[in-house]
Amino acid sequence: DETELDSGSTSESRSDCDRADHLDPLRGEDLVNLWAPTLKISPHLPIVPPLILLADDNFENAQTIARYLTNRGYRFLRAGNGREAVEMAIDYQPDLILMDIQMPEMNGLEAMELIRENPQTAHIPMIALTAFAMAGDRARCLAAGANEYLSKPVELAHLNKVIRGFFE
Repeated sequence: DETELDSGSTSESRSDCDRADHLDPLRGEDLVNLWAPTLKISPHLPIVPPLILLADDNFENAQTIARYLTNRGYRFLRAGNGREAVEMAIDYQPDLILMDIQMPEMNGLEAMELIRENPQTAHIPMIALTAFAMAGDRARCLAAGANEYLSKPVELAHLNKVIRGFFE
């Protein structure tokens, strides 16, 4: 059931995953290493689990999304701002990008525009996520290069359904 977490799939006793102060400085590849042991392959996904770049400066939000979707068979990288997201998109060539809009250094709109302008990354599907669902936000996100737009707080089961649509 997409609305429930897989029982026992994340170890709440792992103190490393529960201490935000320990994990906050980690970059995306470290998230993959920490959460890889909980990976469960879904029959709807290819044999090599899709790699998702999650760009969000709010560590708790990123951790919640990554834990939920990792338990559904995805691998993750995390960028803490738009500048890192652009660099990581080029370096790692993820299968999909989840892009928060309000971030420091470079916002998600600017990052999506740069990702779309680069021939190495222009093909990567992007889902814009924003807590500020105001009139015109959807149009601005789509104009910047997003394939889809979801407002926060995002229902995780719905996010999973939207992501799966890009891989089916």
